[in-house]
Amino acid sequence: MTAGWRASEKFGVKERSTAGYPKRSDKEPLRMKIAIVTETFLPKIDGIVTMVTKTVETLKALGDEVLIFAPSGGPEELFGAQVVSLPSIPFPFYPELRIAAPRASMRKHLERFVRMSFTYSSRRCSGLAGFTTGSPSRPDRDLLPHESSRLPALLQAGLFCGSTWKLMRARHLRADLNLCTSTPMMEELHSHGIDRLALWERAVDAQRFHPSKCSAAMRNTLSAGEPQKPLLLYVGRLSAEKDIATLREVLRAMPETRLAIVGDGPTRHELERHFRGTAVHFAGYMSGEALAAATLQPTCS
Repeated sequence: MTAGWRASEKFGVKERSTAGYPKRSDKEPLRMKIAIVTETFLPKIDGIVTMVTKTVETLKALGDEVLIFAPSGGPEELFGAQVVSLPSIPFPFYPELRIAAPRASMRKHLERFVRMSFTYSSRRCSGLAGFTTGSPSRPDRDLLPHESSRLPALLQAGLFCGSTWKLMRARHLRADLNLCTSTPMMEELHSHGIDRLALWERAVDAQRFHPSKCSAAMRNTLSAGEPQKPLLLYVGRLSAEKDIATLREVLRAMPETRLAIVGDGPTRHELERHFRGTAVHFAGYMSGEALAAATLQPTCS
């Protein structure tokens, strides 16, 4: 599984700007200390949590030291990295997400940890603490925010949306580099006056999601007993912003097609009612080998 980030002069980052960043070498392995502040963490499962956990796993495998700040309710450690639990409350518009406000104790943890790189995976409030505790005046500490949130979209339009963008702009403009998980996110942040953007490209676990994991039994399950029919697959969280309900129009236009929905979330019951009477199979939450077998089905011959 490999991933990296690409700079773009269009978004205020030139390729040569990476020259000051430390490089790894097989002859002289570089060991870094990296603090991660994330407002989305275990036991919740979504794309951000997956990216954070895989990043921590890879960094620890490379010999780096990692310190994690995360909302309360998760594990005390991850792949040997300490997790500092921050008191949190449910987000009013999205109760599955939790808000962890900045705390003075974060500075103490960071001062003990000291040096090298500082990054955070951002959605809401505790990410702001990254700029409170990780002072940009420290030359040995790089601030690398990772942004994949659509929080302003969740708040719709109006006062809350404008205030949210103002806060996001204030924190991201203090960063050395802002990592985004998609080019549309880069475009959106750039349109709101945020620069120094780079793309953090997605990666795939090539060992787990391998063609050898194709399963006739899984295809039979996902197609509700009609494996010979064309199969569409959705894998992900079942929530309003995913617009899964629009797939009903696709099924209407392609009556021979079967749709399998893998995942769970707050809109599952609503979606089950919406797709009632159609060729849709709700497989629920999957992980590990079962998830790999399900994800590969549209490509299996």
